[in-house]
Amino acid sequence: CFPDTILKLAATRHQIDVVNDQRGSPTFTFDLADAIKRLCHSQAQGIVHCTNEGPCSWYDFAVEVVGQADLATVVRQTTSDKYVRPAERPKYSVLSLASLAPYGIKMPPWKQSLPKYFGERMG
Repeated sequence: CFPDTILKLAATRHQIDVVNDQRGSPTFTFDLADAIKRLCHSQAQGIVHCTNEGPCSWYDFAVEVVGQADLATVVRQTTSDKYVRPAERPKYSVLSLASLAPYGIKMPPWKQSLPKYFGERMG
């Protein structure tokens, strides 16, 4: 869970480095579960992409997590080549939400779902 990782790092460090060259769409599990339930009730078929609305880099996401958590940790930009990973990560993994439109499903922006995540985490 990326937000949990960022919060743990921010609790022990004055600054953290996060990659800014990979983009995706954060997804809050409760929003995803609600969309899946609605898709099931709609008897959806085929491939349907479902994420929260709005792309961001991991850096953007970390900055928002730290900011919404009201932490003083500095988040610095870095690049993927600074981290050795067992598998290469795609630079762009943003999914289109167009496949949700026929079912009348509109996912909330990820920035709006982040406070819900914090509420569930603390609750």
